[in-house]
Amino acid sequence: MVEKLIPLRGLVGSIALGGLIGVTVLGWFTSLYGWPLYLEIFSHFQVQYLILSLGLLGIVAFTQQKAMVLIGLLCCALLAVQVLSWYTPPAVFASAQTANLRVFAANVNIQNKRYEQVLAIARQASPDLAIFMEVDNDWIAQLNTLRDVLPYSSADLDFPKPGLVVYSRTALINLRLEYFATKKRVSVVAELEVEDANSRRISVVATHPLPPINPALFHSRNRQLDQAASYIQTIEQPTLLVGDLNITMWSPYYKQMADKAGLINARKGFGIIPTWPRTGIYQSIPSFIHFLSSIPIDHCLHSREIRTVKIHTGEATGSDHAPIIVDLWIPTGRNRPRNLTKPYGSEANDSARVGT
Repeated sequence: MVEKLIPLRGLVGSIALGGLIGVTVLGWFTSLYGWPLYLEIFSHFQVQYLILSLGLLGIVAFTQQKAMVLIGLLCCALLAVQVLSWYTPPAVFASAQTANLRVFAANVNIQNKRYEQVLAIARQASPDLAIFMEVDNDWIAQLNTLRDVLPYSSADLDFPKPGLVVYSRTALINLRLEYFATKKRVSVVAELEVEDANSRRISVVATHPLPPINPALFHSRNRQLDQAASYIQTIEQPTLLVGDLNITMWSPYYKQMADKAGLINARKGFGIIPTWPRTGIYQSIPSFIHFLSSIPIDHCLHSREIRTVKIHTGEATGSDHAPIIVDLWIPTGRNRPRNLTKPYGSEANDSARVGT
C-alpha cells in the first residue's frame, strides 16, 4: 500500500510544483511585461499569488523530495519580493517626524447614499486636505457641510458629474481644473500653504482615471496617468498625487507613471493596504470574496522630500472603496520657483485646461 502511495505522492507534488512555477511566472511576467490589457489585469494580484504559492509549497513539501522543495522555496521567495518590499522602509523613514499635513481620500461611489456616515468618518479623520471622488450634485450639497472645518473647496467650479472635489483647511491657491487625456474625468490642481512648515507651499494633483474594464477605457486610464505625470514634471515644488487611480503598484503602467513623475507611494514601508473592493453597496457578493480579491488602487504619492509618517484605511463608508488617511511631514525651507513653461501633454490636452 505504501509503495503505491509513493508514486501518487510524487505525481501530486509534481503537479503542485508545476502550478507553483506557473504562478511565479505569471506574477513576475505581468508585473514586468504586462502591457496589454489582458496581461496587465493579472499584475494586480501579487498578494493572492503569494498566498497561493505557500499553499502549493506545502503540497510540494509533502513529497519529501529535496530538489522539488528547493525549487518551490525559490518560487515563493520570488513572489514574496513583490509583496514584502512594500514593508521595507525607505532609505529615510519619517517615524520620528511629526506630521504637519493629513490627507483624506475617499471614492464614495455615486450609488452610495450614506451621506451622514461619510461625513462622520471625514470629520473624525480631521484632515487638512480631503478629496472625494464620484460625487454628484447631491453629494456636493452634503459635503459642503464640511466647510465649517474645511472652508476652501473646488466644489464651486463647474465640472462634469460624477466628478472629483477637493476640500482644504487652508486656502487653495491657483485652483483650477485639468483634463488629462479625456474630458470625461476631471482632475483638480491647486497649491496650498502647509501650516507648521514655515508656510511651505506644495502642489496637489487630485485625479481619478476611468476604470480599465475594456480596451478603450484601459488606454484612457494609461494616457491620463501619463499626462498627469508629464504635468507633475513641470512642478518644481513638493507635490502630491492623490486619488483612486484604478491601478496597483505592480502594473508596468503604474511604475512608468511613478518613475516619470518622480514620486514615491506613501505605502512604502507600511505595507500593501488594500482598498478595493469592499462590500459597500454590493451586499449580494459574499464578504469573503471581497477579502480574497482585495487590491490597493487608491493612492497617495508624494515627492521624495516629503515623508510619510502614517497611512491607513478609514472605516467603511458604504462605498466599494475604503478611504485612505495619510499623515505627511512636509519639510521646511524656501520653495524653488515653479516652471510652467515645460510641455506636459498634447496640444489638445493643453487646450482643454480650465483656468479659474
